[in-house]
Amino acid sequence: MSITFDDIQSGINPDQGMKVAVHGPPGIGKSTLGAQFPGPLFFDFEGSLTNIDVPHFDLREKKFEETMDALRLLWGDDHKFESLIIDTVDWLEIKIHDHVCEKMGIQNIGDPDYGRGYSRALDHWKEFLDACEFLKNHKGMNIILLAHTKQGQVSDPMYGTYNRHTLKCRDKASELIVEWADMVLYADMKVFLDEKKQGFTKTTTAHGGQRILHTQGKPAFVAKCRFSIPEELHMGYEHLINAIQGEGDGIQK
Repeated sequence: MSITFDDIQSGINPDQGMKVAVHGPPGIGKSTLGAQFPGPLFFDFEGSLTNIDVPHFDLREKKFEETMDALRLLWGDDHKFESLIIDTVDWLEIKIHDHVCEKMGIQNIGDPDYGRGYSRALDHWKEFLDACEFLKNHKGMNIILLAHTKQGQVSDPMYGTYNRHTLKCRDKASELIVEWADMVLYADMKVFLDEKKQGFTKTTTAHGGQRILHTQGKPAFVAKCRFSIPEELHMGYEHLINAIQGEGDGIQK
């Protein structure tokens, strides 16, 4: 037999990193969060590191093939980096689409019939995620994928149609990333509302503006977590890792 009971495994491998996707609006602090992970190295696709002093490859003018070359460099060479931060996947997607257009000899990725351009792009997404998986499994690196958020429309047979915040990629690519990641965190601003009534007039005032991470999905946004942690956390790597280690209580509602 090629497989025996001795091949059964159990427990958590402490030498393997985490696969994390974080999406949220511009300026919420996604890049700052990524920089807080241990031993960070950024793949900068959008130029968002102006005010963050962190090691990075400037890939804004590079092609998708050169992105894969940078990943292979991390595979093969010894280095000090513990976390790879992709900033952002929506800008990486543009490079993937440009790569497909170049290889297929087309002007627009939507030109080929039957969605063949988008299908080819999805193959390259899988190639990229497989390379990240290799870094996690064989180099013990954390992989953090940052993304802007978009409002997507959900058609639910039970609850009808409604809007939901999700990663700002093509739907199939977004679904692939969500399935791949251990955690999908939605970064947002927690706002508290005060209602005051004077006579027949009611006024509502918003205040607070606390930056938080949502760890569990809701109808309003995509999120998930394979760890047992609170639904809302203060935004920051320390709060996240403490929650995973069972040392954080999350945000009181």
